[in-house]
Amino acid sequence: MLWVVRGLGGIQLIRVRGVSMLPLLRDGSWAVFRRWAPGDPGPERFEVVRLEDPARPAAWAVKRVIGLPGEAIELRDGRLVIDGRRVPEPHALGEDSRAYDWSPGDGEIVVLGDNRLHSTDSRRYGPVPLAAIRGRLLRPRRTSGAVTER
Repeated sequence: MLWVVRGLGGIQLIRVRGVSMLPLLRDGSWAVFRRWAPGDPGPERFEVVRLEDPARPAAWAVKRVIGLPGEAIELRDGRLVIDGRRVPEPHALGEDSRAYDWSPGDGEIVVLGDNRLHSTDSRRYGPVPLAAIRGRLLRPRRTSGAVTER
């Protein structure tokens, strides 16, 4: 759950509630987001977004974009595989031993919380429409979205 405190010129100051994005965002911390505008380019892999929470109507969530439209995405024993290639996730905390498969269509993405053992995300509600995105976290990227060989 998030609290939007102030929006000024497309910038939003958000109070984080919950632990799904640990270690990046802590419960009670503040985060600055840029409002998502129509016509903005789609999110990039590993970008952190604020979105309408599919699991709780009228609530917001902050998650990391893991899968993009048209990709074959697997999560097996805590390892992310995209289009048959393993993708390192240095931001992920904890490993979910279950197996998941997604194939987001046009206009859909797969999102996961960094704290995998304490996050409600695409593992529960599947791919999310791009239209659900409301903002992008403003901070330098710490990881690359490069796909490496398995």
